[in-house]
Amino acid sequence: MRNGGLPQPGAAGENAATTTDLKRRNGAERENWWDLRIGSQPDGPPATPHAGTAQPAASPDAGGNPSRAIRVGPDPLCSHIWQAQALARAHQLRADWAAYVVGAPAGVGEEFARLLATVELLCSRRPGPRRAFSGAAVEQTWSALHAAELILVARLPERAVAGMLPWVADQLRRHVPRRGVQRSSIRALLRAPTSARTGGETGAGTPPQAPSRPSVSPERQQVLLALRSAHSASDAAHVRVRSFSRLVVVAGVAGFLAVLFLCAFAAWQPAALPLCTVEPFVCPTAGPDRRFDVTVAALLGAAGAVLSAAAALRHIDGTSTPYAVPAALAALKIPLGALTAVLGLLVLRSEPGGIDLGLSSPGALLAWAVALGVSQELFTHLVDLRGRALLDAVAPKAASTPPATAPA
Repeated sequence: MRNGGLPQPGAAGENAATTTDLKRRNGAERENWWDLRIGSQPDGPPATPHAGTAQPAASPDAGGNPSRAIRVGPDPLCSHIWQAQALARAHQLRADWAAYVVGAPAGVGEEFARLLATVELLCSRRPGPRRAFSGAAVEQTWSALHAAELILVARLPERAVAGMLPWVADQLRRHVPRRGVQRSSIRALLRAPTSARTGGETGAGTPPQAPSRPSVSPERQQVLLALRSAHSASDAAHVRVRSFSRLVVVAGVAGFLAVLFLCAFAAWQPAALPLCTVEPFVCPTAGPDRRFDVTVAALLGAAGAVLSAAAALRHIDGTSTPYAVPAALAALKIPLGALTAVLGLLVLRSEPGGIDLGLSSPGALLAWAVALGVSQELFTHLVDLRGRALLDAVAPKAASTPPATAPA
C-alpha cells in the first residue's frame, strides 16, 4: 500500500475540521441558493471569508447599482421538467437584465427581482398533490416569467427591441389568429427600415445610458402589446389542456371505481350479473362457482384495452406541456375496456336479434371479452382526437425563450 493511502500523523484533527466546515458551507448554500439579496450591503467591515467559499457575485442589481449583490449558489434538483425549464428561463432573464438594462427605477427593478425569486422558489419545491392536480404551481410560475419578460422588454435599449422582432413575430404566429391586429403591426415593423426601428441609434456594443424614466416609443409599445397578446393566448391554450387532462383523469378514476364495484357486487351476488349463456349453459370460468365470472371478463377486457392503447401509441408524438395528456388518454382505455367487456357480454348472452354468436364454449366467451375490450377504441377514439387537437393548438412554452437581446 502506498503511503498516500494512510492517514498522516497529526492530520486527523485537520481532516475533521475541514469536513465539518464543508458540511456547514454546503448546507448554507442549499438553504439560501434562492435568497435574492436586494439592498445595500450591511454596515461594518465584511466578514473574512473562508478559503474556497463561494461568495456573492458582485453584479448590477435590479436597479443597475453595482454595489448591490446577488447571492450565488447551486441550483436545486428539480422534480419536474417544467421546473428545470422555468429555472433556466429565469436565469436567462436575470442575465439579460444585468447585461443590458441601465438606470432602471428601484421600484421596477425590485418588482423584476421579486418575480424571478418567486419562480426560483416554486422551482425548488415539489408541488403537493393538490397543487399538482390543479396546476396552480405551473401557471403561477409561467405567469411570473411572462410578467418579468414584459418588464425586461420595457427597459431594453431600442436596438435590442428591434432585434427581438423576428422572435415576437414567431410567437404571434404560434398563438394569435392569422387576422390578428398585432400580427399585422409586427409585420409592418419588420418591413420598416432599420433606422426607423431603432429610433436613430447607431453603433453597437454596450447600450447607451438610458434616463431613469424613458419615454415609450410607439414601436416598443407595439412589441409589448404583441407579447401580451401572445402570452395571453398561450396561457389560455394551456388552461384548456389542463382542464381536459383533469377531466380525463377524473373519468379514468371513476371508471376504475366502477369496475371495482361491479366485480365486488358480482362476487357478492353472482345471480345479479349473470354472464352465462342459457342454451347451452356455458360460463366464462367453466365451473360451478360463478362469483368470479365478472372479474375474469373485466380482466380480459382490460387486457384488450391495453392492446388497443399500445396500438394507438403510434399516433402520439408526446407533449412538451406539463400535463401528461397522452398518458392519461392511454390509461383511460383500460377501465373502459373492462366495463365494455362486462356490459357487452351481458347483452350478447341474450343473442339479440336471434343471431347465433357462437357462444357455445368458455373460450368463446373469453374471446368475446377480449374483442369487446378492444372495441372501446370506437368511443375513446373521439376523445383521442380532441386531446390531439388541444395539444396541436399549444405551442411549447419552453420554446418561447427569446433570442439573445444583444443590440444589432
